Amino acid sequence: MAVKVVIEKVFENMEEATIGKWLKREGEYVSEGEPLVEIITEKVTFEMESPSSGILRRIVAKEKSTVPVGFVIAILGNSDEPLPNVDEENELLMKRWRETQVSVGQEKTAQRDVAVEKETPTTQPQTKRIRATPAARRLAREHNITVEEVAEALGIEFVSESDVRNYLLLHTKEH
Repeated sequence: MAVKVVIEKVFENMEEATIGKWLKREGEYVSEGEPLVEIITEKVTFEMESPSSGILRRIVAKEKSTVPVGFVIAILGNSDEPLPNVDEENELLMKRWRETQVSVGQEKTAQRDVAVEKETPTTQPQTKRIRATPAARRLAREHNITVEEVAEALGIEFVSESDVRNYLLLHTKEH
């Protein structure tokens, strides 16, 4: 019987994960508990183990793709069995997740706008270094932006990977 490999919630406020590197290729046999894929979250990077033994029949999520919790990233099974269609399930999950990301980004922008109105002008420029997760810095670099740009646009001092995604979503819609 085919087994879906799903992104599980590793910590309480985890909403997404990035596929780091696949440690097995399609068509390879994998044993239950054997490292299958490197997963990158805002807080930790770890090797996700195979939930069961079988052949890695299909890799659904490619390396460097970011997917929400619950997303089917791969399918394990025997070489002759039919595979379940997970595309519709994943598309629906991605759609809901993106809508949530946009609304969270809009809330942060609204909060920033209110905070800007309350601020008094200062004569000294801000030289404070922005803190950010490694995943946020990597994603920002991939899109040729800085975490400082994201922090300034969203009015935050600590930038997470989801903050960079919100920034990208908001700026894509504006242009």
